[in-house]
Amino acid sequence: MESEKSRLSFKSDILPVLKDGAVGALVGVGAMLIATLLFAALLASGLVPSDLVSVFTVISAAVGALAGGLFAGLRRKRQGLFTGLSAGLFIFLILTAIKLCFSKSFGLDAEYFAVAAALIICGAIGGIIGRNIKSKNKNNRRYKK
Repeated sequence: MESEKSRLSFKSDILPVLKDGAVGALVGVGAMLIATLLFAALLASGLVPSDLVSVFTVISAAVGALAGGLFAGLRRKRQGLFTGLSAGLFIFLILTAIKLCFSKSFGLDAEYFAVAAALIICGAIGGIIGRNIKSKNKNNRRYKK
C-alpha cells in the first residue's frame, strides 16, 4: 500500500516543475535570439561562410536550451533533470509552433528529430548544472527541506 508521501501530486510536485520549465524556456528563447544575432553578424561580416547557416541554427538552439535549463534549475533548486527537460521540451514546442506558422511544408525528417533531441538533452544538462550550483547566501534558499 502506498503511503501519502510517496504519491506524486500534480499541484505540489509536477506543476512547479512545469512552471519553472516554462519560465526557463522564455529565458532560453531570449538567449537563442542573442546567439542567432551574433551568428548573423559573423555571417554578414564575411568571417564565416554561408554554408554553415544550418549548423549555426542548431548551435544557437542548443545554447538557448542550455541557458533555459540552467535558469530553470537555478530557479527551482530541486529536480534539476526534470526542470531542465521541461524547459528544453517547451523550447522545442515553441520552435515547432513557429515552424508550423511560417513553413509551407512540414516534414518529420532526421534533422527535425536531431534538433529535438539536442534541445531536450541540452535543457536537461542545463537543469542539472543549475540545480547543482551552490548559492553564496546560505539563507537565500527557495525550497528548504
